[in-house]
Amino acid sequence: MWIARQLAEDVPFEFIAQVDLAEVAGVLGEVDQRPSSGRLLFFLDMAVLMDRSDGDDRASLVVHDASPLENLVTLEVPAKFDDMESWWHTPDPAQAQHYEAMANDLDAQGQREAAQAMRDLAANADHDTSKKPFVYPRLAKRLMPLLVLPDKSALEFGTNPELSAFAHDDETSDCYELLTANDIGPFTADPNGFRVTQSWLMREARRVRMMGPPGPEQSDPRYAAVDRAERPAYPWDSAASAEMTRKASKWRLLLQVSIADLSQQSSEGTVYFMVHEDDLGKADFTNAQVVYQQT
Repeated sequence: MWIARQLAEDVPFEFIAQVDLAEVAGVLGEVDQRPSSGRLLFFLDMAVLMDRSDGDDRASLVVHDASPLENLVTLEVPAKFDDMESWWHTPDPAQAQHYEAMANDLDAQGQREAAQAMRDLAANADHDTSKKPFVYPRLAKRLMPLLVLPDKSALEFGTNPELSAFAHDDETSDCYELLTANDIGPFTADPNGFRVTQSWLMREARRVRMMGPPGPEQSDPRYAAVDRAERPAYPWDSAASAEMTRKASKWRLLLQVSIADLSQQSSEGTVYFMVHEDDLGKADFTNAQVVYQQT
């Protein structure tokens, strides 16, 4: 219900991250024609993103701020977020009606205990203690250069036959799994994770990534960044797949954020901010796309 309410009202973006581009340049050097001064500010409208998770520039705002450091000030958190938080906890009448209909069906089948459990669920729906954070904990991140191999779902496997062969060959696929194990936690030669000492939430911090290949939870999010009008109709033949891969490869990952790490809650999903390489070369982020995925 909070998604429908938020879509109908004028609300502020959720602030996701601020990245110092001078620090990025100092760590990574001059790569991908990225601006080397100022800051990139990342904002998100989660309701729009949940309504249309497959690439949408209305759901995000990426700003290149070149203001001098001495002019920066900390702004107050918009009071509107308090209203948005209350929408999250507002019971959905349609959901209560759905529970009651299910309970009636169970009653008709003689399943009294199950029907009562369904009515109890409806009665407690307005006491849900889960929280959709709109203001995230302040977390300082330290940039670290990492050499990473593409995930097996990444588009590079459609453009690099040698990489694909190495990753999928019976004799080398396990090696590829080990080489990519460091992407979501400490490197380990233990494929079952029996000796991993970091908590799941701490390992999620490793999913936060700037530039490089994305770590997909489903298919490569760069495909979703391609405008719908430019996508061939399904089903794709080999020529259509190759053309989509060519178009998707023109998109660059700006920032990949784990929702669990962002909110510091047991949650799932990853947000990918992307920009077309032509716009990146002009330091134009007005058409940046955002994609959401979860397992």
